[in-house]
Amino acid sequence: MISIIVSLFSYIKWYFRPALKWFLRKTTRLCELQRICYGEEFGFNRSSKIETSLNLSRTKDIQQMVQQLNSLATQGRFIEKAMKNCVEYAMKLTIDVKGIKPSFHMPFINNYKNCLYQIYGYKQLLYEVEILRKTPYSSENKEHEDKLLKSIAIRIHVHHCVDENMLPESRIFHWVEPECKVTVIV
Repeated sequence: MISIIVSLFSYIKWYFRPALKWFLRKTTRLCELQRICYGEEFGFNRSSKIETSLNLSRTKDIQQMVQQLNSLATQGRFIEKAMKNCVEYAMKLTIDVKGIKPSFHMPFINNYKNCLYQIYGYKQLLYEVEILRKTPYSSENKEHEDKLLKSIAIRIHVHHCVDENMLPESRIFHWVEPECKVTVIV
């Protein structure tokens, strides 16, 4: 029964969404991306809705653009000059496909660029964090030891700020919390 309801809802959404987008495009003379950029405040909500709109696009050029940007970001290649070039390409492609007049819609262009930087910069960040997470700690690696000593120095400073009499004496700290005992080995 639930699968029938889900299928029915998906079917309605699949056909109703484009009809609603077409109606809004004709009445407001703005594409969905423009309505989002002009209607939402800067931040997560706007970027999230832009990302959803791009992912649900049925236009082949937009789909290919999203696929290229996703692959760059998830492979760790959405950096520096490539990032700027890709966003400029995406901006120009979107303007051409959607028929947006840049002279009238400069705020949209700036907002849309910022959203693209946020969306794909975040995916790039996830890639980099995953690489760091997979890197095992090695006490023979000087860089790892330097980072460890730096984190210990920060923790000592924090302990000192909280309680001047409580300084850790070794690389192993025992913290007791009300409901659980936590041992942190640094």
